[in-house]
Amino acid sequence: MPARDNPGAVYDVFTVRNGEQIFLAAVSDAQWLLFCDGPKAGETVKTTLFPITLEGHRLGVRLSPPKLGEHSTELLRGMGCTDAEIADMRVRGIVS
Repeated sequence: MPARDNPGAVYDVFTVRNGEQIFLAAVSDAQWLLFCDGPKAGETVKTTLFPITLEGHRLGVRLSPPKLGEHSTELLRGMGCTDAEIADMRVRGIVS
């Protein structure tokens, strides 16, 4: 789980694969923990839509956030890490 360096809420838009964007709202440490590593992490849940329109359209849910570690291998390979280095980082608990 990523470390949080401030106690405030997290509201952000993240660009993910293929340029798609997701909106994240976590207003407490408990929500942040559940979002990143909870028993329902990665599952689809019902939520209220973000109350902003872009060019007259409400933002819908296009993608679910990835599960913890779901794309670690691909990201680390993209940064030039070898499979042996990635395996070592997993054994040492550096990445999921």
